[in-house]
Amino acid sequence: MVDEIEIMSLGYYASQKKTLILGRYVLKFHRRKNSKKNMYFYIVNLYHDDKLVRSGIFTEYRNAVIFAGSIIYKLL
Repeated sequence: MVDEIEIMSLGYYASQKKTLILGRYVLKFHRRKNSKKNMYFYIVNLYHDDKLVRSGIFTEYRNAVIFAGSIIYKLL
């Protein structure tokens, strides 16, 4: 079984690259700032042939990294 640190390292890599191409899949990692509350939203999108397959919006960086890392691990 894969431990959480390995999944987080894959997700961290995706967050640094912003756009990750895995065959026919494209994983995009975005950060958006809410101007009213001064907080950030982390958006993770997975596309397959330019169609949105999965999406996640998070307020905590850790949860977004785990989400992105688990997607990458399943695709590898």
